[in-house]
Amino acid sequence: MAKPRTELERQWPSPPYTRWDQRKKPVLLCHMKNIDGKSLCLSLQTQNPDIAKKHMRLIVGCLLAKRRLSPDGGAAKAYGPKGTGLAQFKKLDTEIRRLQALPDAKYGPAAVSIAKRRECPVGIIHSLAGRKPELAPGTYATRRMRARSSGRAMPMGVTWEHRRQGERYFYWNRKVLTARFQIDRRNWSWPLKVTDEQEAEAIMAPVRDARKRLYRAAAEGLNYELGTDAAVAAATERAAARAELASAILTAGGPKALVELVLKGPQEGAGTNIPQRAAVVTAVPTGKTLRQIARKGCLEKLIGLLRCHDLPPEGTLPRQCEAAMQEFAGLSERAFYVCLREAERITGNYNWSKGGRRQE
Repeated sequence: MAKPRTELERQWPSPPYTRWDQRKKPVLLCHMKNIDGKSLCLSLQTQNPDIAKKHMRLIVGCLLAKRRLSPDGGAAKAYGPKGTGLAQFKKLDTEIRRLQALPDAKYGPAAVSIAKRRECPVGIIHSLAGRKPELAPGTYATRRMRARSSGRAMPMGVTWEHRRQGERYFYWNRKVLTARFQIDRRNWSWPLKVTDEQEAEAIMAPVRDARKRLYRAAAEGLNYELGTDAAVAAATERAAARAELASAILTAGGPKALVELVLKGPQEGAGTNIPQRAAVVTAVPTGKTLRQIARKGCLEKLIGLLRCHDLPPEGTLPRQCEAAMQEFAGLSERAFYVCLREAERITGNYNWSKGGRRQE
């Protein structure tokens, strides 16, 4: 394959089956085709031709051991191992196969360890293993910032649901084991009425697990633009996690005020509105957008109520519908009952509808 005759290529000719990447800082790229015809374009992360050749010998040797590269091809003749040298690459292939079987939590550190031992960029190991490491939290934050700059309405993680909490949810208050829970820098505590730490751990374990689920659901919801179907699904999952946490706190003997605070969520309960950078969105919200937001809020609240109440808190469904339409601007009566059916399907609680829609 003929290389493009760029100015950089004319000054410093690249080794066989490599080319220069000039998008940012010039580096050499591996550029060849596998036996199945697919192109392999991989950064060698170096400007030194000798180091690039060393990395190419590692890549070609491993691909030959995996039988993903023809032994009669030009790349194999230029960089392939001679004689019994293929045995060392079979050992590397064994390491790669072990790496592929590792869970996500252990994959990243193990790949870095192999790369250091082989003195090659970790991207080569990722390519040979056919896996990618988990993205850092800062990467997701940068993507959301760019989305806001382009005018998209992206949520911001500034509520208590987006903050981690410790692993230990109880402590000794003199001679009494006491549960503790924090919302918006306010500490809630209540006695557990047990004298053994193992019993206290068993009582508070469901609370800890439910809090972790809510944290994951809240973090996942940050990746979707407001008003989209994915954002509505994320909000539904978040409401379910919030209801599970409220139920776990109630089972552990927590105060009802804390349970109601968790069910209401940060917008209503903690008094901290979620900033959505409205200044970024220059267009006035349309009626369709308002209706979507109203439906999402109504569905979220109905899921929480159905998980804690067998009957409508307002007494009857029509009164509950009126209260919802007053609370969520743009919500129609038909939309309320659509949300109710969806919330009943999610929670499995159909007791509200058993008495009939128009029952007074």
